[in-house]
Amino acid sequence: MDIRVVSKTLDVRLSQMPSLPPVAWPNIDFKPDIDTIYLRPSNLPANGSLFNMNYAQETPGVYQVSVAGPVGDGAGLIEQVASDVSAHFGAVRSLDNNIFIESIDVAPAIIDDVYYTVPVSINWRIID
Repeated sequence: MDIRVVSKTLDVRLSQMPSLPPVAWPNIDFKPDIDTIYLRPSNLPANGSLFNMNYAQETPGVYQVSVAGPVGDGAGLIEQVASDVSAHFGAVRSLDNNIFIESIDVAPAIIDDVYYTVPVSINWRIID
């Protein structure tokens, strides 16, 4: 399957999230407001493997949604948005185009001088 189809399907699912914060979509100009929580999705496909003797291919990947907010405002709201992203993708495990959500992991925060960022990893798989 064309990776563009997978990315678009996952992006569409994210865009349907209730109370969606601003999103820094890949390769689209985005200047975050330093005082606002925003999302940054990235699709990370892995190498596929032969699934059966009919030459179907199984391809896994990770759709990572980084939830970023200002440093110094506490973790609560940022972690809540990360939880909301996790719940949104967890509610529907089978998406269009034979994309299956296998697991969802929320990682520890990454902190720099400006942003407190919580990565949410949505592990997906397609059989094509």
